[in-house]
Amino acid sequence: MLPVQQRKALSTDWVVEFDQHALRRPHAVHPSDGRFIPALRTIGDAADGSSPKQADRGGLTVLFDGILYERPDLARTLGDGADGNDAALVLAAVARWGDDFLDHIKGLFAMVVWDHRSSRLIAARDPFGEYPLFVADNDGRELLFSKSIDALLADPRVRRSLNRAAIADHLCQRWPDATETFFQGIRRVPSGHRFISTAAGQTLERYWHPFPDDLPTEGSSSTDLEEFDFRLETAVDRVLRQGPSGILLSGGLDSVTVASTATDLAQRQGYPQPIAFSLAYPAPWAEEPVQRGVATTLGISQDVVPFWDAVGHGGLLSEMLRMTRTFPVMLNSPWTPAFDHLIGRAAQRGMRTVMTGTGGDEGFSLNPLYAAEAMRSGDVKGLVSYMAAWRRSYNVPASWYLKGMLWAYGLRPLGVSALERLCPTPLNTLRVRRSMQFAPAYIAPDSSLRAELAQRVQHSFESRKTTGPLHVREITSQLEHPIVSQAREEHYERGRRSGVQLRHPFFDADLATMVYRMPHSVLFGDGRAKYPLRRRVAPRFPSLGFDRQKKLGGSGFFRSILASELPALVPKISLSPLSQLGIIDMRGAQTMITEGLQSENRRSLLPVWELLRLAAWADSRL
Repeated sequence: MLPVQQRKALSTDWVVEFDQHALRRPHAVHPSDGRFIPALRTIGDAADGSSPKQADRGGLTVLFDGILYERPDLARTLGDGADGNDAALVLAAVARWGDDFLDHIKGLFAMVVWDHRSSRLIAARDPFGEYPLFVADNDGRELLFSKSIDALLADPRVRRSLNRAAIADHLCQRWPDATETFFQGIRRVPSGHRFISTAAGQTLERYWHPFPDDLPTEGSSSTDLEEFDFRLETAVDRVLRQGPSGILLSGGLDSVTVASTATDLAQRQGYPQPIAFSLAYPAPWAEEPVQRGVATTLGISQDVVPFWDAVGHGGLLSEMLRMTRTFPVMLNSPWTPAFDHLIGRAAQRGMRTVMTGTGGDEGFSLNPLYAAEAMRSGDVKGLVSYMAAWRRSYNVPASWYLKGMLWAYGLRPLGVSALERLCPTPLNTLRVRRSMQFAPAYIAPDSSLRAELAQRVQHSFESRKTTGPLHVREITSQLEHPIVSQAREEHYERGRRSGVQLRHPFFDADLATMVYRMPHSVLFGDGRAKYPLRRRVAPRFPSLGFDRQKKLGGSGFFRSILASELPALVPKISLSPLSQLGIIDMRGAQTMITEGLQSENRRSLLPVWELLRLAAWADSRL
């Protein structure tokens, strides 16, 4: 269990309280002594003493924490009503544009807006959720908002009990509810969404829509790519304005594009030169020659750390478990301990931000479900060229094109899509039954929990969108996926603790809106994935092979670490916390672990690792 002193140290972020009595009357009054209480107020500060910026005028109250992009332009548009801090600027936007005000706010933020004239509360998170936002409901009396789960848990009004169903579904590789956390009393506002509370109830709706209603128009021109270049430079410039910045430089197109763009902008605009921070992985996953070649060509300082030096003597898995015990969300990447070492070095060198290439795969990679759309439209030529682009861009076996591309991402989803329209109820009944059958037998031994899991799966299928292009629906669902949200929340918390914020230019909403709408003929304009990036990088580094580079995955390396470190780790982790909660059957879980360790297939080690790290996390929270 996490020591009380450490829990208190982690519970250091602001909390905003909203008195829900104000939904029925304009001002809240304390029931015991009748004194006036503002309907919306900050009741806790961050560790550095900061609080959300606040503005009050004309029946509006705004609490805003974040970074506004293009602030002077927005202030000029709004005129005299925008004098003051960032919250005042947002307040003026609400007064001018009403419910559409979020369409005009660019930046990274968590905000709460109270309009007592219409008795309406709005809480919103930026388009990609770079700033977290969580909400706790105190039995209908108050709503508590914060960027930190731990800050909310420190309030005695918030239920601390763990969400058994969410944890069990996580072990089943199911995430049916984008808003839930591992705590029953706390929910998240998903990225690009706004939470609305009125006297009639609470609703959640997406305000940022990066995709068109139909397929992007095919065809491209030099003008399209010039606009892309402009938006990319704008996204990187928005990070450089925040102070000295480092770059987590791998050997891939995404981070190299960010590094070269940042270097050029720094030279033109007079910003401090970025510094590259790189992990040197062992062979055959080594990228060090490319990493050093990029930094040398750009003429920027580089700090290269061998992977195992960055991990330390405890081993990757032990370090991962140590960090896991201190976070309120599950850590997203197995490489987190090594990258945290780089971020620490960046902090020592005075960096304010560290940029990454995260988002490049999400925006520029080839979505395999496009095969289904090509089949639906009868575009044989497009399907063939698409499969050829996959062959040139990724290392996949030839059999994958039949089992994967043509069946799993082609004919099968087309058939399922037809069934969703023709007979949704029988289809969802079958889906629920199959999902429950394929769940590991040792999970949810309690019949009531298992019944709850079935209901959750049923609801998720019934609420799933069944219209629009399949690949667009898939990417949209990924934008608000709980695992993706957890990754953003983890990044923010790691930045808060280190003093260096992680920034991802490809998650700039203006840039991403254009990229997500790009036709595939632009995305693989040279017959390979990520053409908009490759056309910028390959000519600049002609000897580094970017013109023919394929995606290099690290799953094999991680499975080798599991095989090496897991056997010694298993006896040290108790499964009792999950067993006591009724989430697992102890005997069945131990059998799975034994069989996984004895199996020759290293993929069988993945559920063992997932169970151990979740048990370690639960133990720190009970």
